[in-house]
Amino acid sequence: MKSITKGLPLVAGDAFGAALQACHRAGSRAGTTYAVFERDDGMLTVNDAVMYLSEHHSWPDIDYRAPLAATGRVVDLGCGAGRHMLPLQQRGLEVRGIDASPGTVALARALGVDADLADISALPDELGTFDTFLLLGGNFGLLGSREGGHRVLATLIRLARPGACLIGTAVNPYQLTDPAHQQYGDINTGAGRMFGQYRMRARYRNMVSDWFDQLLLSPEELNELALSSGWTLSNVEEEGPMYMATLRLT
Repeated sequence: MKSITKGLPLVAGDAFGAALQACHRAGSRAGTTYAVFERDDGMLTVNDAVMYLSEHHSWPDIDYRAPLAATGRVVDLGCGAGRHMLPLQQRGLEVRGIDASPGTVALARALGVDADLADISALPDELGTFDTFLLLGGNFGLLGSREGGHRVLATLIRLARPGACLIGTAVNPYQLTDPAHQQYGDINTGAGRMFGQYRMRARYRNMVSDWFDQLLLSPEELNELALSSGWTLSNVEEEGPMYMATLRLT
């Protein structure tokens, strides 16, 4: 595990994008670059950046299976450097990527995928319509909060073709065993937030992103959000705290 650079002033910027670009420049090798996620209670999660550039044979089973059901015109939301998009392109599907990180969008384009810079809650109509929406790599977290989730899911309906589905993966916060997660969740619920609404920012060296909300939610909470936003939860496959879910238009 690498420590965060000390002794330098923090600089605002696209920390996650910078980490992925640095890893790519280093040959996408393990142990060269680390992306850090800081929760607002001080808890740090340190990930080897190569995991965001890895090929499908090294993914967890749930991430490998999730995009297999994609059909028609596909959009990968929170696409990062496009690792989930490449196998879909190889299958002959038309796939677009969306990410809010300029650095990852630039890297995705350099790696040969069609990616656009946009916020998931304000997708432009110019994207067109889609048969499949993907939120992979735990990206149901991009729903952010109860209110943010409603906005995102309503936005996706606007861009959905008849019979469209949304396939994604998530973390169930109620199955995390670290007492610090339970304490944080209890504080959230006491303040009227969802149990798994994490306030986060990305860090790379002395660069920090803006704070953002990441939502960890149970299948039951996802079902509640889906139903109130015009979707139906049609399938759930659980593997420990991780699960894959499919939503369909009601």
